[in-house]
Amino acid sequence: MGRGHRIGVDLVEVERLRRAVERHPSLLERVFTPAERSYCEGRADPLPHYAARFAAKEAAFKALRGPARAFRFLDYEVLVEEGRPRLHLRGRALKEARALGVSSVDLSISHERGCAVAVVLVECGESG
Repeated sequence: MGRGHRIGVDLVEVERLRRAVERHPSLLERVFTPAERSYCEGRADPLPHYAARFAAKEAAFKALRGPARAFRFLDYEVLVEEGRPRLHLRGRALKEARALGVSSVDLSISHERGCAVAVVLVECGESG
């Protein structure tokens, strides 16, 4: 694969996620890593932070979607490093990124007025 960029965007309504978690409390463990849950639970209202991470995972999947089209929420992890959100890939997501020749992944997340948004920009270099 040659050089190029891929982008993924996703928007999540915080209240919709809140209702889903109320109906299915185990959703948090199925979708978010222990580190993500620890970060979110340390906030006054964890749900906007969970929603932003949910959006990031969906946006990353959209940007990385390749031949396998594999998606497992726990293969995508959003951690705050040096004051910025960073996306870490593992498992099938990492394998997919390597197959696509991904050289970098940039993430931007935000939440306000009941919505969370994420944008993932993937740069693909020469695979090898």
